[in-house]
Amino acid sequence: GAIPWLNSSDSSSLTNSIREQTLALWAERDVFLDVVDGLPRTVCHRDFNPENLFLSETRPGAQTMVIDWDCVGIGALAEDIGDLVGEALVFQEWDMSRALDLKEHALAAYHEGLVESGGKLSLETVELGFATVSPLQWCFRLICRYKDAEDVATRERYAAILQFMLELGRDARRLAS
Repeated sequence: GAIPWLNSSDSSSLTNSIREQTLALWAERDVFLDVVDGLPRTVCHRDFNPENLFLSETRPGAQTMVIDWDCVGIGALAEDIGDLVGEALVFQEWDMSRALDLKEHALAAYHEGLVESGGKLSLETVELGFATVSPLQWCFRLICRYKDAEDVATRERYAAILQFMLELGRDARRLAS
C-alpha cells in the first residue's frame, strides 16, 4: 500500500477500521486537496496553538490576543482552527470526551469573527473548510506519532484523536457532496 507501515505488525493495535479509513484518506488526498484549493482564502497565522493565544481581560469584553506571527500568510478558510483543535488534542491533552465541544465552539467562534469582520460565509462553508483541512493536517502526522510512541496509553490517545480526525473526513465528504 501507499503507507506500508499501516499494513505491518507494528500497527496491529490500530483497529482495522482506522487503518482502512487512513488508507482511504490517503487514496483520496487529491480530492481533499482540490476541496481545499476551492475554499475561500484568508489570512492565516499558521502557528495557531494555545501557547500563542492569550485572553486579555484588561480590555472590555475580554479579547483574544495572538503572538508569534512569523508564519503568517494567505491560506485556506479554517486552516487556523484546524491547527488549534489539533494542537489542543495532541499537545495540550484536551479531554477527548469533550473534543466535539471544542470543535463546535471553535467553529462558532471562527464564524462569528468572520461575520463581525464583514465576511458573508455560511457556517457550513466554515465547517467544510475545517472538516477538509483538519484530517489533511493531522491524520498522517498522527500515524507517525503513533508509530513512534513507546507506551500503550499514548498510542491509545493518538488512535482516539486519529479516529476523531477521520470522522471529520467523513463530514467533509458529506458537506462537499
